Amino acid sequence: MVARMTALVCLWRRRCVAVDVFPSDMLFWCAGSLAVAWGMWRRKPWAATLAWVLCGAIAASVLHAATLAMHARAGWSGVLLMVPALILTVFFAWHSTRAA
Repeated sequence: MVARMTALVCLWRRRCVAVDVFPSDMLFWCAGSLAVAWGMWRRKPWAATLAWVLCGAIAASVLHAATLAMHARAGWSGVLLMVPALILTVFFAWHSTRAA
């Protein structure tokens, strides 16, 4: 069973939607980013692989937010705020693969 928290997000025009926030996703984003940064700084061979795994996790979160925004017909600002994180993570993962 996956632990989850439910947050109430109030969207435009006072429409509120209950959003599932998975603590495991947030933990993976933070811990994974720190591990990738440390691995790249120390030039560890596993850093590039972990960066691509982190890209997959962020892409899944962006797609989850996009489907929620499509379903609610609102909330696209959250998706727009997540897209730069996805683009930068893909760029750094690609760069670390080329440098290895």
